[in-house]
Amino acid sequence: MTFDSDMALMITLMNILGMVVYFLTTIFLYMVYRKKYIKQWGYFWLFLILAYFSVFLVIQFDLAFVGIFFSGFLLIALIFLHQSIYLYFDRLTSSKTRYYHLLMGLALLVSLFFAEQLLIYQILTFFVIGCYFLKISFLLFKTDVQIYKLVGLLFAMQGLNNITYPFLIQFNWYFTIS
Repeated sequence: MTFDSDMALMITLMNILGMVVYFLTTIFLYMVYRKKYIKQWGYFWLFLILAYFSVFLVIQFDLAFVGIFFSGFLLIALIFLHQSIYLYFDRLTSSKTRYYHLLMGLALLVSLFFAEQLLIYQILTFFVIGCYFLKISFLLFKTDVQIYKLVGLLFAMQGLNNITYPFLIQFNWYFTIS
């Protein structure tokens, strides 16, 4: 099977348009509630849009050098995702999160020097945030506990799904649908 650049371009544009909707929704929510974690989510969506726009430029105009920006923008987006989750749960200054910050800092340092290791940081981001949501869901006894469990499972499953990327990326059919 060959690489279909038109299909990849269309899928990338659909991803970008979906992210723009999330970004605009986040801006609206921030204007209404003025919470710092919502602002951080907005930055997350903005840098994710920029990351996928760099992919669009690579596919559409064959600007291979722009592809390096994808890793940088994705890394910044993941950092904002971390910050927004911790601000949401008001755990930014908790002493129990020091080890987590140390682990994520080391993974970030590795991913800065080795671009292909960015996937490790992405896997840790989604998996740890998923586990954090699951941990919170078992500590809460309110009616909204089920949504925390669902969000936690989705984040953890996305982290586990990212583990399969190095194995599946070698198949052309996977690139067009991922």
